[in-house]
Amino acid sequence: MAEEDSQLIRIAADFTYLSNNSGWPRTDIGITETRWDAYRSLFRQVPLQEGIVRTKDFPGAIFFVAVSRGLCTGGSSAGYVYSTEKVSPTSNSPLETLDTEAREKPDRKYAYAFKQLSRNWYVFYEIDW
Repeated sequence: MAEEDSQLIRIAADFTYLSNNSGWPRTDIGITETRWDAYRSLFRQVPLQEGIVRTKDFPGAIFFVAVSRGLCTGGSSAGYVYSTEKVSPTSNSPLETLDTEAREKPDRKYAYAFKQLSRNWYVFYEIDW
């Protein structure tokens, strides 16, 4: 579904972001209410606390956000990623890698680390400050 709805960069239970409009609320949510209800149902079944998101840093990847903490000005999230392209940095110790990334690139204001689970599937950890 998410690949079919690629014009949406964020789909959560209570809002969506379009690739050209992240304002909320707005009348054009990017999909039908029926389609959005189908996403919400899947989010509850899995469960995905925060829905799905796409980032400019990892084009083509779909992040399934299971947990998030904090605010948009600083926090963390974790979940799964589906990507046909390699994502990096990958590690068998992603939390250590996340710490290293944050210390080596403090001006970036965020860091990701991944652990590959199987072909095209990863666990991700993310922090921003």
